[in-house]
Amino acid sequence: MLDFCEQSVGVALLQLVSRAQALIAELLRLSDRVPEEFKSPGSIFAPLLFDFRYFKSPDVFEERIESNAELSSLDDEFRDKFSDLLERFFQLFNGIVNYYLDLTRYLEDLQEGVYIQSTVESVLHNEDGCQLLVEALVLLGVVLILLEHRLDGTLRENLLVSYFRCKGTFDPTSSPVVAVTAFLQSSPPPVPATMLNLHRPEESFSRFPLPSSLVKTVIGRLKSHDLYNQVGHYPSPDHRTTALLGQAASLYVLLYFAPTILHSDSVMMREIVDKFFRVYWVLPVFMGFTVDLLSAWSRFKAAKNAISSSITLSAVRVVSQEQISKVQTLLSDLSAFLSEGVLNQDFVLNNISTLLSCARDCNATLRWLLLHNIVRFFPCEIRKLRELVSNQDMALLTLLLDTSRLEFELKNVYGELLKRKESRWAESKTIVAECMNDLSAFFSGVKVLSRTIRDENLQQWFSQMCSEVNSLDYSEAVTAGRKIQHIITALEEVEHFHQIQGSLQTKQYLSEARMQLQEMIRTLNVQESTLATISVISDCSYSWGLIGEFTLLIQSQIQNDPFTVSKLQCLFLKLRSVMDIPLLRLYQSQSADLDSVSEYYSSELINYVRNVLEIVPASMFTILNGVIKEQMMNLSEIPGRFEKDSLKDYAKLDERYALAKATQRVAVFTQGIMSMKRTFIGAIELDPRQLLEEGIRRKLAEEIDLALKKTLVFSTGQTDDLEDKLEALSASLSSQRQSMEYFQDYVHVHGLKLWQEEYTNIVNHNTELVLCFMFFKPKAKIFNRDVNTF
Repeated sequence: MLDFCEQSVGVALLQLVSRAQALIAELLRLSDRVPEEFKSPGSIFAPLLFDFRYFKSPDVFEERIESNAELSSLDDEFRDKFSDLLERFFQLFNGIVNYYLDLTRYLEDLQEGVYIQSTVESVLHNEDGCQLLVEALVLLGVVLILLEHRLDGTLRENLLVSYFRCKGTFDPTSSPVVAVTAFLQSSPPPVPATMLNLHRPEESFSRFPLPSSLVKTVIGRLKSHDLYNQVGHYPSPDHRTTALLGQAASLYVLLYFAPTILHSDSVMMREIVDKFFRVYWVLPVFMGFTVDLLSAWSRFKAAKNAISSSITLSAVRVVSQEQISKVQTLLSDLSAFLSEGVLNQDFVLNNISTLLSCARDCNATLRWLLLHNIVRFFPCEIRKLRELVSNQDMALLTLLLDTSRLEFELKNVYGELLKRKESRWAESKTIVAECMNDLSAFFSGVKVLSRTIRDENLQQWFSQMCSEVNSLDYSEAVTAGRKIQHIITALEEVEHFHQIQGSLQTKQYLSEARMQLQEMIRTLNVQESTLATISVISDCSYSWGLIGEFTLLIQSQIQNDPFTVSKLQCLFLKLRSVMDIPLLRLYQSQSADLDSVSEYYSSELINYVRNVLEIVPASMFTILNGVIKEQMMNLSEIPGRFEKDSLKDYAKLDERYALAKATQRVAVFTQGIMSMKRTFIGAIELDPRQLLEEGIRRKLAEEIDLALKKTLVFSTGQTDDLEDKLEALSASLSSQRQSMEYFQDYVHVHGLKLWQEEYTNIVNHNTELVLCFMFFKPKAKIFNRDVNTF
């Protein structure tokens, strides 16, 4: 029988979900790059930006522009500058409408039996089908939520009207984009953060209605089933709400398609809150976008009563204190596990359950504290709740870094165990067989261990055990495990025979055999499912956006201890999990948008890495500026020949000691970066050497540009003034060049080459900029996306 995703009903649904993920990536990409001219009321193009009133009488608006020569010229510039960008926005809005229309058509086809032997009920009964159908509905809601959050109503109207005006003869009333204009109504400006604070989202959802019976059925399925089999990875009842947090986010979104439940179904809301929101009131919705349920549900009677009765001051106080008290205990456990030489293969093999339990506790605690720590930055319905979540930033950062390192080491060691599982099992089997063979030979009287002892019964018994061991089959793990247990029991019993009790060598052989048999059992227990569990519990997609709050703290840590950079690599690898959700369905469907979406999320993550590590070149140039100042003021160039009486004058020991100390600090910063290994962050390779060079280039360009702008300021305009400024600039640039040449051996880059290239680039850039403004009109920056399947 074909897998669900191989059937036509599954392929169509998988493609829908992939399209939704691509739409979200495009929405996030475009919303980050809205030109300032569309957002600033004082923009020179403000007279050309209109809302939907334009469609009622477009001729009036166009006549006003054409009758004004200045506006007409400005309009030409506007069209030339923004036409390509506006096309991208229109394709996004149109793609949202088409996704909704295709989704509703798919649901209708299911009801009408277009897909043979497939109905809504059969799709929901299938595990993959249920997941995909829920995702298709939820992602529609996520698109609407993010659209309201990232692009306010006035901006969207301006963008659409501008597009139609640039299109010229295009008639909006004859296009499917009418559906876009139907829901693009003005709303309050969005909050410039990852915390969702929407104004009546159910109104936007009502313009894209879904069958109420289907929505209620899906909500019921989410409420009663573990849709993604997460509970198996979190066996402790204390982690149950953490395991189901993804389903909780889906429920939050879907409930806006059925607002009557939020308003009046107190029983269902009570059930939902008790199961999913017993200790969480801040919920990660999608890719780090979070929502404060106390605020979001304040307008819905049933939802408000349910969440308020669960999230009370006393309950939150207990949960907060419990989570905060765990931090120091977990840090102590992590310190013990991460000590040098502890996490070897034998330790991991013998203590995998303890290590997994620690990783679960760490991630559950981090998740709760990170989500609820952010509340202090935003309004909350119950102000006192913010005071209950203590400021634990430093402890949280340490816990995050150590947890990331534990997961990194655990994945590496366990991955190696899994890779060598069969050979390790075969080695132990060979040792046990040899022990049994030697003991059989010993009791035959042929082989001497200590003194000759002949016992035909024991000789035959050990020979039989040797055959039993040789018959163990690695591919039949369950059967082999039972046989090994029987052999171990038999060896323990035979050790009590008087013939064996008197022989220390024989007992040593038996002990070695039992130890190797136990090793075989432990090796059989090494399963790929354990690696899957590690990946599930180490997921931190919820933290995207929240982790930015720790950037300054991380940079402070790097300044105090440059080797913190080596720990950061584990954190960056942990953050890769943010890309798993949006890319999974695109990969499964082999979508043409996979590369584009992967490149977007990868670049966002790489930008975060660069932002964090920017402190390294920044600190290096702070030191470098001190060196430059020291060189210009106190250190002169040593000539090739000078009188020995002048040696003391040139030596300047204190100044050169300060220079050596500064050099050592720069070298330590470089060593911290170089301790990172090359790895892939999504589709982009993270090369620490290249990262360091790029950071140095950026800071070097800033320093050269600053020197040029600061020095080339003329007060009189006379020739003498020009000469003085040029001499000062020459001295400053010469000191920069000499310092880069001096430090290049310690930072593993070609310092002099970088300086010359960046100086040339700055001169060429400013020359081109002048020419560009003289002869060309600047266009809005367009960022390419390889494909568009909306």
